Amino acid sequence: MDYLFYLLLVILIWLITLNYLSFQSKKTAIQLVNEMGIGYNLGKTYNCCIISELISEEDNIRVEQINNWGTILPTKKQVNQIKKYGFRTIRFQVVYNNLISESETIKSNWIKELKKIIDMIYNLNMYCILSIYHNDDFWNSNEIKAIDKYINFWKEIANEFKNYDDNLIFESNHKLYFKNITLLNLSQSFIDTIRNSRGLNTKRILVIPKMSTELEKYRISEQIPNDPANKTAISISYYFPSIYSGEHIYDEDGDYYIIYENDIVWYDYKGNILVTTPLNDWGSISDDYYYLYEDFKNLKTMFMDKGIPIIIGEAGILTTNGNTDLMMQFLYVLFSKSNEYDGIMACLWDNPESNEENKIYYNKETNKWTNEKIKKTIQKISRGNFIKTLDYYIYTNIETIIPDYNHWTSDIEIKEAKILTLYINAKLYGKLGEDIVFGFSYYDSNYDLVYFEIQQKHAKKQYDGTTTFKIDLSNTEVNNILQGEILKGFHLIVINNVTSVFEGYFNIFDYKNLQKEVLNELNK
Repeated sequence: MDYLFYLLLVILIWLITLNYLSFQSKKTAIQLVNEMGIGYNLGKTYNCCIISELISEEDNIRVEQINNWGTILPTKKQVNQIKKYGFRTIRFQVVYNNLISESETIKSNWIKELKKIIDMIYNLNMYCILSIYHNDDFWNSNEIKAIDKYINFWKEIANEFKNYDDNLIFESNHKLYFKNITLLNLSQSFIDTIRNSRGLNTKRILVIPKMSTELEKYRISEQIPNDPANKTAISISYYFPSIYSGEHIYDEDGDYYIIYENDIVWYDYKGNILVTTPLNDWGSISDDYYYLYEDFKNLKTMFMDKGIPIIIGEAGILTTNGNTDLMMQFLYVLFSKSNEYDGIMACLWDNPESNEENKIYYNKETNKWTNEKIKKTIQKISRGNFIKTLDYYIYTNIETIIPDYNHWTSDIEIKEAKILTLYINAKLYGKLGEDIVFGFSYYDSNYDLVYFEIQQKHAKKQYDGTTTFKIDLSNTEVNNILQGEILKGFHLIVINNVTSVFEGYFNIFDYKNLQKEVLNELNK
């Protein structure tokens, strides 16, 4: 009887497990990324790539590979602490240059080493992202040979972990500076290899890097590889200053940066200066807040709305210069935004030690944070206590502006909603059409410049002596902006205000009050 009882118990546990795995596999990529919460990078644990400093003896290679950049191997206790601080995902990258056998496969003892780290994370019911990192010299061959090497690597990894569920995520590569390889071909090979390895690999999330550094030039149909499971996510990096880091997403040698006293200077692989970014403290309403929110809107339109989630594999601050409290706004707003949006999550990039270029947030050896505010911020957001930015959208179908020097330009992007009516209130000191000639210009749907002259038929005298001009634009295809023009009698007209009425409702954003709320939260 005891034997029968235990047999039934085993069968029951097996059925429950199968049911759970079946339920997990039915979740969309967006749903799974939403569950990943806030992520943490182990920070250079396995990704040292200074080949010249590594020595040939295998044991010493292992030590140098891990410790060369000041890091240590994580322990179960440290991983558990990371979870306690609110992180639900741990990401780490591996450089394999020094971990391969003569047959160009991964040495078996290193597969076991990776398995130990993954199991520490996996057994705590956390998500784990495993990525290939650097390996520039290893891939420096013709495309067919390089892709063959790459496929063999991922075959080994996929076979080793094919029974791990969706909590394990594979990221195809990060910071690989290809010289002879089409990244789309490499990404397609990665997806085909993992899916064909069967087991639970047929349904797990696979992550590929974005293939263009410029969002507006990205074409999904051309650059997303085919995935039969429809569970592909895009990885990007997002650092302070708030720009997209393109170091890992080129199909040629990558860019790099050097931090000087007041600037970050970005160079291309030939050493040519690309752009100089001032090291201002983060927190400008007109620039920093605005561009971060615009970036997220673009990501939503291009990816999440199409069912493709975003994983910000590295998020952080490139420098320790500046006011820490102000730079903390960046982390709080970034993580708040990634928590609020459907289908995007971010992983904090952390370093093993502080230096002139990088900042360490959490010391895993001592279990100490360099800044208590950062720790509290992470814990707040992980508990759902983050700024709900949608509360700061003001929905309206009108916009009124007050001109400067009688000239006006609508600040509204006309393409967001169709403009119906324009009201212009002005004080006239002469006769319209004779002493005064004014109107506005705009671009039509063909981007041809059109001038519209305001006439007496649009005018209505007001009780205060001013005149309000009503212009019906409902049958006009207005693109871009409306810009006022006074062609005659500049000194004979004072334009008091201009009101645009739009079809339906669009939204404007109250950055000023949002920033006040962010600062209040950080100072609690």
